[in-house]
Amino acid sequence: MLGYNLLGPATFRFVAQYIPSNALKDIMNTTNVIRNASQEIMGSKKRAFQEGDEAMRLQVAEGKDITSVLRA
Repeated sequence: MLGYNLLGPATFRFVAQYIPSNALKDIMNTTNVIRNASQEIMGSKKRAFQEGDEAMRLQVAEGKDITSVLRA
């Protein structure tokens, strides 16, 4: 998106909230949900790994968890 590249994400989001477009608001809401869910998942995986959850460590070590696949 041209505007996103020129303005940067924070400025684009600020300006976009004032544009009277239901489609744009739907997209922004969807991306908010996805972002919040992904942050929650990554946070819980990180906490489990730091706390020493053995099953979690094995999944990560074998590259079988979703976060390892997404990072590759």
